Amino acid sequence: MAEEVSENPVNEVVNLVKAYAMQETVEPLKPIGKFVAFGAAGGILMGLGILLMSLAMLRGIQTIDFFDGNFSLLAYLAVGLTVLAIAGLLASRIKKDL
Repeated sequence: MAEEVSENPVNEVVNLVKAYAMQETVEPLKPIGKFVAFGAAGGILMGLGILLMSLAMLRGIQTIDFFDGNFSLLAYLAVGLTVLAIAGLLASRIKKDL
């Protein structure tokens, strides 16, 4: 019996390279798909929540009589500093050991 020779060695090499690429790139990433999906969803929801809360804070501060006229910029400054403080707190909580 003679060994069976592939009719098209180029197709065989292409299929081998595709299988290797799948094994080395896609397969290791499959287990972390759920982790990435929940992280992305959490980031989007957290950003939306912070945006809405900062707008509510701004509108609430603007109802105070002190922030009328020349001091209206202080309301924006207070909200901006609060959002920066929240961003700093969240950034400090990021784990570096990945």
